[in-house]
Amino acid sequence: MTLSDTLVTARHAYFTREAVAQIAETPVSDVAVYFAGRSGDNALVRVKAT
Repeated sequence: MTLSDTLVTARHAYFTREAVAQIAETPVSDVAVYFAGRSGDNALVRVKAT
């Protein structure tokens, strides 16, 4: 492959169907977990200083 004026990067993987589906599903899942009163993997919590 010869592309003298083109930079090919891995960022193109961001637009795969799987990646876009995961990006869309994560916040929906986070909201559902929040309203269910549970703590999910993406929860941000403060750690109390001891």
